[in-house]
Amino acid sequence: MDFVDRWEAFWHEILSLHSAFNYRYSGPTGLVLGFRLAPVLWMDTGDALRDDVELFALYGAHAGYEVANFAVRGGFSGRAHITEEDYDNLGERTWHQFVLAASYGLGRWWPGVQIRVPLDEDLSDAIDLVFGLSLAVQLP
Repeated sequence: MDFVDRWEAFWHEILSLHSAFNYRYSGPTGLVLGFRLAPVLWMDTGDALRDDVELFALYGAHAGYEVANFAVRGGFSGRAHITEEDYDNLGERTWHQFVLAASYGLGRWWPGVQIRVPLDEDLSDAIDLVFGLSLAVQLP
């Protein structure tokens, strides 16, 4: 479960609009750097939200190393609830996680592993640590 970046996938009675700006740099030595900024608009289609529309901002950065058939990355991502007015400070309406991932290329197939660590007490009370498996397929 992607507990900061993909809440929209796990809520029912929510229609979400998501648009993202992603930047990725791949250097000649194998260094990879990137960042992401994405607004996410939630619209209530039932009784899931207090307000009919909510706005979130997703953000993150990563760094890593890639060679011909191996990749390792570490990164940070977060979510801010922009339209929330009930909290006094920004820290109460933001959630963050650290991600460490590695994958190995087998032709077009890239199996991998991930470790996600919540960095906020609100998240770590519910989810301690997440280990995941991934599979990417490079299309021709």
